[in-house]
Amino acid sequence: MLIPLKQFICDSCKRTILDVKDGWIEWESYIDDKTDKIVSKNFRICHHNIRCQKLINHPNCADVPLSDFTGDYAIVQTISMLDNGVYHDPTYTSGSEIENLREFAELQRRLLLPYYEEARQYWNEAINQGYFGDINEISIYMPSFLKRMIEDFSESH
Repeated sequence: MLIPLKQFICDSCKRTILDVKDGWIEWESYIDDKTDKIVSKNFRICHHNIRCQKLINHPNCADVPLSDFTGDYAIVQTISMLDNGVYHDPTYTSGSEIENLREFAELQRRLLLPYYEEARQYWNEAINQGYFGDINEISIYMPSFLKRMIEDFSESH
């Protein structure tokens, strides 16, 4: 079992990032020509090495150590990407820099919800087996539910 919020699964090699100091977050970030605003997309968690960092040579690559997005920093970093706050942007003229909110919510779940990172690898199987039933959109992400899901599905693998 992964150590929640301390170990992650690399989006490239699919192996465990055993320590946040060995991980990296990368994404594309550019200035939109039409709006003159920063746009960020294609978020990835990966090992900090040339084999796993797929965007490293991309002209619009933005990247930071995974440790900059863990613990209390994860909350501050991800919220700031959605809104710089009233002090820095009182009228919210800059808006969010996130192109795809669903993709970004997935990154936030991976970084902020205990057990989600490991449970997500069983997600499609759980759907196919009717595991979620009529559970609501909040309960499905509760750490106790995610932990039970890991226990139920990891035993069958």
